[in-house]
Amino acid sequence: MTDPTATSALKTHNRQRIAAFIYGHDSATKQDLATELGLSLPTVTQNLRALEESGLIVKHELLGSTGGRRAQSYAFDSGSHMAIGASLGRDEVTLCAVDLRGHVTSRSSFRLPYVGGGHEDAGDQRGAGNRDAAYYAKVGHLINAFATSLGTASDRILGVAFAIQGLVSGDGQRITFGTIMGNTGATLEDFSRSIDYPTLLIHDSDASAMAELWFDDGIVDASCLYLERRIGGAVIIDGALHRGGGSGTGPSEGSNSGTIEHMTLVPDGRLCYCGQRGCVDPYCSPETLLREGESLAQCFARIHGEDADHTEDFREWLTYIAQTVNNVRMVFGSDVIIGGEASTFLDDEDLAEIRRLVIARSAFHDDFILRRSLCVADQSIVGAALRFVSPFIDHVCGNQNIRTI
Repeated sequence: MTDPTATSALKTHNRQRIAAFIYGHDSATKQDLATELGLSLPTVTQNLRALEESGLIVKHELLGSTGGRRAQSYAFDSGSHMAIGASLGRDEVTLCAVDLRGHVTSRSSFRLPYVGGGHEDAGDQRGAGNRDAAYYAKVGHLINAFATSLGTASDRILGVAFAIQGLVSGDGQRITFGTIMGNTGATLEDFSRSIDYPTLLIHDSDASAMAELWFDDGIVDASCLYLERRIGGAVIIDGALHRGGGSGTGPSEGSNSGTIEHMTLVPDGRLCYCGQRGCVDPYCSPETLLREGESLAQCFARIHGEDADHTEDFREWLTYIAQTVNNVRMVFGSDVIIGGEASTFLDDEDLAEIRRLVIARSAFHDDFILRRSLCVADQSIVGAALRFVSPFIDHVCGNQNIRTI
């Protein structure tokens, strides 16, 4: 007697193999699929029909004929489903629609001053809760309108992921450390109440690291240092983001794995926004290089123009970055990815100098790779959206094509 459960599992497996093959190639014909996957043509035909009905596969081009009927090819429709990444800045909301290959298909930015404080910050302010609720309602309206503008059916919007400038609890339900934006205590419910789609929160540095993993499947172990105005970090182990854990981190606790910015670099040194002294951030933030009213582009133009006043400060800045990298490597012994806004202004000589300084400070003087991040536009926003895209592709392709990030 045939086991219906086994039969169903085999059908699902075959469908996933076909989807994975087409996802990994520009296109494929029925014969290609039958030959490469060892399936019968009727099985291929049946599964292609189902994948077409789901919207994931579309008819592509008719291939050239050698005398017989021209073969129909099929391609993966990366735009059939979308995820939305969102970033809430001090003065604006930025939204990106990301397709099933991680490409941004639409981007919008809206001016909206941030007033979405957390419960711990707003609790003693009369009317603060209502003000925050009104802000999140406006954000929800912008996101719903943006999603509608994509022309994608609502059931094919996978979800909305917020790249947060702060630490998020292990269960993703709450911002546990949001000093930069003043939103400590804000909850996923605050963000999602007015949004028509599934939502999640993710630390922006973790999101940037997820984008690294998605676009470079050669990464195995790496420590990521993001040189933004506020420094960020992330750790990748065995091709996956390391989120931390252990007996001290319950589901409601915040995970501080990868928070390189708050490692002590100079004991009792400069005051950090976290309230402690001597953290990495006040020494490695590119803001330490800026003159009043100067942009990063202007600053680095002066530095690379060998402005004497800037050269000395720049050398000290590189030294602090090198010491930070060396400290991290003493723990993880990994290669290093330098990213963030400031990294786009670093030239090859600058990166080589950081690497030289790291090796000089290492007790083992060991070799390692230090490279610039991919620096994808809106990287943290894209990486946040990939939190929905990645598991969806794993489900469709049976985890045969894209690693889970």
